[in-house]
Amino acid sequence: MWAVVAKETGGSDVLALVNIEIPIPGEGQVLVKVEACGVCRHDVLVRQGVFRQNVSYPVILGHEISGEIVSTGKKIKKFKTGDRVVCLPWSNLCHVCKYCQTGRNASCPDAVLIGDTGLNGGYAEYVIIDEYNLVKLPDQIPCDEASFISCAIGTVFNGVIDIGKVTPRDTVLVTGANGGLGIHAIQLALLSGARVIAHVTSADAMDELIDFGVDKVIFTDRGEDFSPIIDDLTHGNGVDVVIDCVGTPVFRPVLKSMAQYGRWVLCGQVTGDFVKFSPAQIFLKGINLLSTYGSTKEHLESSVRLVKDGKVKPVIAKRFSLEHAKDAHNALESGGNAGRIVLTISGENL
Repeated sequence: MWAVVAKETGGSDVLALVNIEIPIPGEGQVLVKVEACGVCRHDVLVRQGVFRQNVSYPVILGHEISGEIVSTGKKIKKFKTGDRVVCLPWSNLCHVCKYCQTGRNASCPDAVLIGDTGLNGGYAEYVIIDEYNLVKLPDQIPCDEASFISCAIGTVFNGVIDIGKVTPRDTVLVTGANGGLGIHAIQLALLSGARVIAHVTSADAMDELIDFGVDKVIFTDRGEDFSPIIDDLTHGNGVDVVIDCVGTPVFRPVLKSMAQYGRWVLCGQVTGDFVKFSPAQIFLKGINLLSTYGSTKEHLESSVRLVKDGKVKPVIAKRFSLEHAKDAHNALESGGNAGRIVLTISGENL
């Protein structure tokens, strides 16, 4: 099969198209013919060597996967050859630890993120997936739109609904609002009845965000303090909830934009940089500093239903074929994309 492999860390040039053997599913696993794979910021950070936890090379990147089951290992109970599926990005779950028992599988000590280690990731024609991590994909959802449901929609479903507990009374700020996480966080916050303010550092995405129904789109240069604008828009009250898909680069303006007792939900981090702050800046204002680390199977199933019912629209910024994975990474790093970048996988053009 054809796959894009990173043999070491570095720029996008380390991504090489190679031909390797098709993997064989073991007990409780299936072999999925990959139809599409989302390109996540996490992929870039792994390739660059910024994210190193449980990462090893050579590696086939890619954990946002949709496709069709083409063969199964032993003891497969709920799926069969020909099923269209989308998956959670984890493998090797123990199913007995306190995290697995409470649905927080991403924190299982045995969990391995697909695309972080070894030659089993979504930037390939085939990939091995554990049965537990699969969800059946309704026929009306195209595979390219489905590929990133778990990561880009399920994660912010967790952040907006479960962690942020957004209500119609809230004013919500979404940072990195045009990105794969942000553009879907906007839709979920609006679905919850909230007033939504979107922050972007690319003017190209502003019109599309307005079309979704956000109250205001704030455009500033990267690193610019946008808190005075938030102050004006909220009459000095600040925002009740922040769905923060950026992290360090916007930390200080977000901190100054928070309302009393506001909920700040950290969903993403686009750099490897740290930030300094005084805890008093948090507790004297009663701010709840929260976070979401991926999605559970229940989040994925709920997100698939929302997409199926037309309540959330997966937004694709650009599509690239597998052999142009390097261009996909370059496009993601250059910014200005409204939605997720997706690799469409097909052997026909390789």
